[in-house]
Amino acid sequence: MVAEMLLEIENLGLINKANLDIGKINVIVGKNSTGKSTSSKFLFSLLTAASSEGIQLANMDIHSKLLNFVLYWGTKGSQEMDDKFKQIRNSLMRHSVSSELFDDIYSNIALTLENYDFKDKELCINDLNDLFRIIKLNKDEYSRYITVFNALIESEYGSSLNRFSNAHIKFHGNYNGVEFNQDIKIGVEKSQSNISKDFLNYFNFQNVIYLDSPSILENNPRSSQYHLRVLERKLKKIKNPDEIYSDEFFKDLNDFKRRIDELIGGNFEYVHSEDVFIFKKDDETFSMENTASGLKQLATIQILLDNNELTKNSFLILDEPEINLHPGFQVEFAEILVLAARDLNITLYINTHSPFFAEAIEAYSRYYNLIDDTNFYLTEKVDGIDKYNYNLLDNDEIIEVYDNLGNPFDIIHKIKVQADLKDDLRD
Repeated sequence: MVAEMLLEIENLGLINKANLDIGKINVIVGKNSTGKSTSSKFLFSLLTAASSEGIQLANMDIHSKLLNFVLYWGTKGSQEMDDKFKQIRNSLMRHSVSSELFDDIYSNIALTLENYDFKDKELCINDLNDLFRIIKLNKDEYSRYITVFNALIESEYGSSLNRFSNAHIKFHGNYNGVEFNQDIKIGVEKSQSNISKDFLNYFNFQNVIYLDSPSILENNPRSSQYHLRVLERKLKKIKNPDEIYSDEFFKDLNDFKRRIDELIGGNFEYVHSEDVFIFKKDDETFSMENTASGLKQLATIQILLDNNELTKNSFLILDEPEINLHPGFQVEFAEILVLAARDLNITLYINTHSPFFAEAIEAYSRYYNLIDDTNFYLTEKVDGIDKYNYNLLDNDEIIEVYDNLGNPFDIIHKIKVQADLKDDLRD
């Protein structure tokens, strides 16, 4: 896969300007409330809309609309018509979701309605025509992409999207020899885009996964944000017992997973019958409430690997993965992530406020010869306004991260010096 992906952001929330060259490893370093998660959500929406997940999202929405249609209108006519609609509903539930299924269901509904008269039939026909337009729209890849993308950013940002007036985003580049360009303006129009259909056919990471909080393992109430719903589904996936060649097919993944297992020292599992996640170590079982927060950060990756959801050629977005990790774990985790990029061709987009973790990523990227495909960006406040620019750092400028975020070791050293001076004065 040869890719040149450029994400240019202007005036999006707290982001004043960010020109991001998406390489194999991408690290955004900055204090809290500098727009780091804003960029993550936007990138997730862009990539997911062009992926198989985006197609599934669109198809499931149509499936739900068709199901609601037959459930509602089936009761408005005779018992015979209701029985016909129940047959249509059963067909809708039995078959795999696809454009062909939608065409068949629409045709069956239309033919059924021709044979019955009932109150509000005209309204029913109007609803059916609306469904037909949606089904037709879904067949056009470009229209489907725009519709899914708009739905995703509304899901990710919620009401805060209304505050992103005059935001301007460009996503462009070259993916496997196919030029693409998307120009998005929020607050003026939802989306103005120019995308090659070839790009939509070939641009498809195996999986686009966004990890930002381990609290999902505690079965907290479901979020409206789509990336969390996707993650929940992937974490709770029932493994296929018939994957008899999985060990051979996923050899590289299993080797990688072994490193995660060694770091964690146990295994996280989802118990379907109880709808809970547990942690097993040394023949003991622990609930999530009694499991260290730092381990939960690693647990999501371990479970996704177990479920074959985090695979080769995935795009992995991580928001502050170092939270609650012991410094030694941070270093080991940084190495594991760099090896994921090298050995599994996983593209990484990492947000962090830890200069220590960023430096560990830089060191291992250099050690494993990925430094030329690793980009570091530092969020820096714009004078006079509460917004931030994302500035690209040269590889030898990583020390600026400490200057920007404050070196905790320097602070500790100064405090110790001051404490020594106080002791001397007492003496």
